[in-house]
Amino acid sequence: MIKLAEIAEEAGFSVAVVSRALSLNPHKDTRTADSTKEHIRKVAKRMGYRPNRNAEFLKRGQNSVIGCFLPLRTDTLSAKLMKGISEEADKNNFPLAFYFDVTKNSYLEFIERSQRAKNCGIITYPYFKLDTDAEAVILEYQKNDGKIVIVEGGEQGLSYTSVSVDNYHGGKLVAEHLLKHEVKQFITRLYKNIPERISGFVDTIRKAEQTVTIYDSLDDIIEKVKSIKKYPVGMFLPCDKDAVVALCEFQRNNIAIGKDVLIIGYDDQYLSQYVRPALTTISQPFDIVGKLAVQKLIGKIYDNSSESILIKPELIIRDSA
Repeated sequence: MIKLAEIAEEAGFSVAVVSRALSLNPHKDTRTADSTKEHIRKVAKRMGYRPNRNAEFLKRGQNSVIGCFLPLRTDTLSAKLMKGISEEADKNNFPLAFYFDVTKNSYLEFIERSQRAKNCGIITYPYFKLDTDAEAVILEYQKNDGKIVIVEGGEQGLSYTSVSVDNYHGGKLVAEHLLKHEVKQFITRLYKNIPERISGFVDTIRKAEQTVTIYDSLDDIIEKVKSIKKYPVGMFLPCDKDAVVALCEFQRNNIAIGKDVLIIGYDDQYLSQYVRPALTTISQPFDIVGKLAVQKLIGKIYDNSSESILIKPELIIRDSA
């Protein structure tokens, strides 16, 4: 195991300076220049230094594990989120324990188990709308000195720090792109899981003094487009799965994608770039979400300020629009 004295000798600083530079929780009255911190951290990394988190948290009466509750899904977003969380936790030498489910009961049980296990903190992605019951459990967890960060918990929760994607902005990006084309009609569908996507789209279209029609189901949209006489149609389907289903159905009916119908999805799932024509979609930087969630949780663990944050998604332009 690499010792601080060895790093100090290699870096050319005292052990005290090295200790401050490598600490995630330096004393508030100490100051170390950023250039010094960077130099020492590079030396420590080159020498293979890993802080002993187990010993550190044993003194606190806790374990050093960060518990992570994630939806039970096998898709690109989940993979990116896990990658971001894992890389940032490994960088700071915090072990992880992953739990996967989607129900409210399992989510609440996870928080209670984490409390009993004395985990140093938890990151959760509740795949349901947080209600008063969940809020109460989160508040109680924090009252007992539990540290929590919510992924996709909204811009600013009532009692927690969240790291979320700005889905309203995503819908706005879709509308702005379609408004650049000579679209005759704008179409979308209800999406109760994340209504902000549709709100951003609809508000932007109406602000441009254009009309947008909202349908209840994908089948209704497909039948409507088949009967349309005036193209092109600008269509926003707020998940890639629906967008690909519609794209394939229109092609079977000789409706030209990217010309008669401009289709934009959401999520940039792995296969969206490989369908033909390739799907224009909104990419959510869930790897960055994961990294920021760990950073903010570490900040809370060491009693630093950790405000909620919204991250802007990106429009990926391909052949479908």
